Amino acid sequence: MSENQEELIHPALKQVFGGAFAYILHYRKTLLQALFIPFIVYIVSALIKLLFYYQAYLSSSLLINILFSLTGLAAQVIFAIVTHRIVILGPQSVGPWGITSWSKRETTFVIYFLLLWVLIVILITLFSFHPYVTLIALLLVLWYSSRLFLVFPAIAIDKKISFRESWELTRKCHLFIFLVVVVFPILLAVPNYLTSFLPYTYFIDLFLTPLILVFEIAALSLTYKMITDIANSDSSIGVSLS
Repeated sequence: MSENQEELIHPALKQVFGGAFAYILHYRKTLLQALFIPFIVYIVSALIKLLFYYQAYLSSSLLINILFSLTGLAAQVIFAIVTHRIVILGPQSVGPWGITSWSKRETTFVIYFLLLWVLIVILITLFSFHPYVTLIALLLVLWYSSRLFLVFPAIAIDKKISFRESWELTRKCHLFIFLVVVVFPILLAVPNYLTSFLPYTYFIDLFLTPLILVFEIAALSLTYKMITDIANSDSSIGVSLS
């Protein structure tokens, strides 16, 4: 990385991560109330899934597996959309209890998420014939797919944006978007992974995961705001942060 790149990326990362913490702290009461329902759904779903697992129902029922997977996905989608809207548009953009009904916006969010997930899985699977090749393929897929993640905050605030437009917006900030979308969440996941080997930490991780998710989403929201603000004030589409 050149010295010029460091001068651009370091302040941007500080603004995104510091801003995410500041936004969550400032809107903590709004977020707590707006995310209360999906949080309860997420926790209850996970606990019932755990109960079924120990009673050997889960492993033998594909239908139950799908049901709990969809419930967990729906709760996380609501988490993401509510957080994106509060950070980007302000607390008035959601009701006191957040999003209480499913709409086309949430369905679109899920469709784009599944499309991106399937794309990543297919690309990694194609290069899974050797461990080292798989690792390199994984890094390359994550490097390039991270540039598509701007569609999610855009969908959350009812802005029409395609994967192609997200790709264009991030064409000059590969490293910056990769750090925010991939490296940062991995670093946050490391403590959870390490503590997972200890007894009874499942319940601690269960409650911490939504909190970490909100922080990651807030960081992506601010990344979206930063990139789109620069793009709107510049005649060129790509935003240069790398």
